[in-house]
Amino acid sequence: MGHKNRFVRLLGLMLCSFCLTCAIALPRTPAIAQQITQATVVEILDSDQVYIQNRKARRNSTAGRGQQIRTGRARVALRLNNNAGIRLGRNSSLIVGSQCVRLNRGRAIVGGPARGCVGSVVAVTRGTLYLMEKDAINQGHIKVLEGSVEILNLENLDEEPVSVAALEKLKISPEGTLGEVEPITTEELESILRVFSGLFRDFRLDLPDLDDFKSLLSQLGLSFLFSPSDPVRGLW
Repeated sequence: MGHKNRFVRLLGLMLCSFCLTCAIALPRTPAIAQQITQATVVEILDSDQVYIQNRKARRNSTAGRGQQIRTGRARVALRLNNNAGIRLGRNSSLIVGSQCVRLNRGRAIVGGPARGCVGSVVAVTRGTLYLMEKDAINQGHIKVLEGSVEILNLENLDEEPVSVAALEKLKISPEGTLGEVEPITTEELESILRVFSGLFRDFRLDLPDLDDFKSLLSQLGLSFLFSPSDPVRGLW
């Protein structure tokens, strides 16, 4: 019986050592509570040019892991299976992935606990509001409107993650090189929201964390941007 007990203790120590070794060997990628496996179309604006895997999509159509959602002259709101929300602008496309939602081109706004990828760069968050953009020369931009995100390059996990807080921005080169974190001034914020206005106006369903951002705009004296009494200037 003594030999058996010693064997059990030895086996337990070996298993603990193995688990510790595996934990150390894992890449330093921050986790999220739930993987993204599905995106559901909840709103379509402007036209019917929304496609999943190049097939026409309608309201309540779903895209699974690895599938592409693409817009022509349409804007679309998506709800992810983890209750995060995404709005995709015109002439934009993204891929639904388990680790992130990858923007291939165009513009998107993300609200809630959803990782967004631009190339090999991933924005990790547990709940915030941020803009992603990928232009014609494959240069990426991430602009945080509320909360904060951690930015890391999946092809160089030895680099420390870069923190981008509310009203800060980061540029990403076509090769995946991260630029410096820069502040977004009040004047620049107004300009950004004009450029990205298609991701805000006319949608009926709110994004997660959008109300907090509206409160921030009010504090900055930019509440007219979402004033329903000003249809010319208002975004909401």
